[in-house]
Amino acid sequence: MVFSLRNGLARGGLVFAAAAALLVSGQSFARIADAESEDAPAELTSARAVLDAYIEAIGGEERLRSMQTLHLKGVIEDMRAERVMPLEIRTGAPDLQVMRIEFPDRERIGGHDGRVTWAFDPLLGPQVFGPPDTEARFNFDFYAPLHYYDYFDDIALVGVERFDGRDCYKLMLESRTGLVHNEYFDKKTGLRVGKDRIVTTRSGRVQIINVYSDWERIDGVSVSRQETELQAGPGEQPQVMQVIILEEIAFNTLEADDFLPVKEVREIMNNR
Repeated sequence: MVFSLRNGLARGGLVFAAAAALLVSGQSFARIADAESEDAPAELTSARAVLDAYIEAIGGEERLRSMQTLHLKGVIEDMRAERVMPLEIRTGAPDLQVMRIEFPDRERIGGHDGRVTWAFDPLLGPQVFGPPDTEARFNFDFYAPLHYYDYFDDIALVGVERFDGRDCYKLMLESRTGLVHNEYFDKKTGLRVGKDRIVTTRSGRVQIINVYSDWERIDGVSVSRQETELQAGPGEQPQVMQVIILEEIAFNTLEADDFLPVKEVREIMNNR
């Protein structure tokens, strides 16, 4: 797939202006690339080699395992609703997560306590959903980059393709539940710069594309400050749906109590 985020944004008009206005200062992907050796890296010939290079690119296994928590604050730019919403995400080892989104009329919060997923919405009340599926467990895994082969039965190196203007290794991953998606790793830096998948909706099959950019080195770990999600129906150009901008990133600053479900959810859990 030859994909360029710049083309998708250009077709968005107001979408491009809104996304550009939300850009935060930080070390750009281009500056990180310039910091790398100008010598072309050796060609990688297996999916495992690509993933190993990715682990090294974001800091290496030892450095990653020295991190226990990650605290993120930023905004979500919802292009369809034309609104900006504050966002907070707390993640911790091995698989803890709490996410808060401030909608115009209320705050929604959800997470994973290591056993079950949960959510609280003032309109819907507290909800407990039970253990997450394979895909969700991968997303909750604090050390997910180290554990690809624990969640995916088949990981194949498809080849080299252009993705957002870069030559990338394309990996095809199939989960234990049979879901398939592709991930793209920049040949020069080793960083994971995007992924795509096909989902079936009421209106037909839709391609969802996620692009990771504005990489910055924080406490020895490379973190993407921006995630852009695009969608495209059959024969359509990708259009930006939402942009997540991370304005504050901090490792190892959270405590166990920071991952507790809200009181209303805990009451349900205690009565189960």
